[in-house]
Amino acid sequence: MGFVLRRTGFYPRGPDGSVDLVAQRLEQAQGDRVARVLGKRPLELDERFGQWGGLALGSAIFGAVHTLNFLGPGADPKQALIAVPVIAVLGSTLGLAFIKTGYHLETSVAMHFWYDFLLSTADFIVDPQHQPFVVQYGAAF
Repeated sequence: MGFVLRRTGFYPRGPDGSVDLVAQRLEQAQGDRVARVLGKRPLELDERFGQWGGLALGSAIFGAVHTLNFLGPGADPKQALIAVPVIAVLGSTLGLAFIKTGYHLETSVAMHFWYDFLLSTADFIVDPQHQPFVVQYGAAF
């Protein structure tokens, strides 16, 4: 696996030597900051710190960014002491999937979606009354 240098950045090559069109399109999406961060930043970390160093640093950044989930009103910051390391491990799993699929985001994004979906579903099952999407109404009979 190699990289090809384009005018706008590095694009990973697939096993057949072709340029990853998803990464290229993500890079070209000028207004989409999330795509640039998700697609380009991990490659920059790999280039600077090596594959495993980039994975470790990217996982730590992933966990640190998710501390914001525990800073809102009514949130318990002490929960972050337990949750952030777990989220960092999830970040390393997503990063490993990103590496093992030839630097394609689809698998990592799908894994993140299903993780969030299952976590939200479990949270709803445990406490259905205190969810942001629950609508309660009553009718007089």
